[in-house]
Amino acid sequence: MNARLNPPGAFDMPKISTPLETRRKELAVSSKEQNMKRSTVFVALALTLAAGAAFAQAPAPAPGPGGDRGDQARRAPIEERFKAANKKGDGKLTKAEAEAGGLRRVAERFDEIDKDHKGYVTLDEVKAASSALRGAR
Repeated sequence: MNARLNPPGAFDMPKISTPLETRRKELAVSSKEQNMKRSTVFVALALTLAAGAAFAQAPAPAPGPGGDRGDQARRAPIEERFKAANKKGDGKLTKAEAEAGGLRRVAERFDEIDKDHKGYVTLDEVKAASSALRGAR
């Protein structure tokens, strides 16, 4: 009979949270915040790694004037390198042109190559000096 007189929810008391329930709610919020922080750290780490990989694949900066032009320049035939360094196009390479054109070894041994002390070297003289050096090794 009491069930009919008191339908469910008619006399419900307000729910009082116990300290344990309150702490569980606080921890639930903290857990969400921790997950968000972890996500943020993960995204930051992923971006850092991606940027590092992109930087590692970036081409090397161009050399300064008279600097070493790297392996590609060394692999090019001496005729092409001589022609590129010879700015006047007269077939006579000065020491300054050799330095500016990246022909470091020619510039270092310029006085040995220029046996007549004319102040310039020709392609044939450079080739002869290169062959003599290879033969000496």
